[in-house]
Amino acid sequence: MNDEYEVNEAMLKKYHSITTQLLTGFDKLSKNDNTRADAPSKLASSIIIEQRGNILLEPRDTPSYNMPQVYPSKGVLYKKGFSHLLLRCLTLSEAKYVMREIHEGICDDHLGGRLVTQKVFKQGYYWPTFQKDAHQLVRTCDSCQRYAKVQPQRTEPLQVMSSL
Repeated sequence: MNDEYEVNEAMLKKYHSITTQLLTGFDKLSKNDNTRADAPSKLASSIIIEQRGNILLEPRDTPSYNMPQVYPSKGVLYKKGFSHLLLRCLTLSEAKYVMREIHEGICDDHLGGRLVTQKVFKQGYYWPTFQKDAHQLVRTCDSCQRYAKVQPQRTEPLQVMSSL
């Protein structure tokens, strides 16, 4: 736009003329006229942000680990989750019932411990030891122990074959 280059093509000449017309209005703005646009940038620059490497750190009055992670609502506790907004906290008896229903309920799936854990989480439930309890349930399930697939194992170690 400083007339350093010459515009040769007809299509680009149209864009060049429109751009030069638009740029003429920018010369008339003064710094005093731009205070409304500068306000958000001044506000953002007043916040103290510490930079370590490529990570920006913003200081807080209270540490994030002291922030409440459990919220009571109508006599029921809810825990803040990552992928779910709120997870319903269960008592131990409720937790056992939910795990049994998921593991050997109406579908009679007899899923493994990891899948039971995932289904409990997807259903929106939480208790502190749900992963350990799900694996323990699968280990103590009579049907799972009787009818589980047996992994075939060789009676002798594999021999290494190398080409000469």
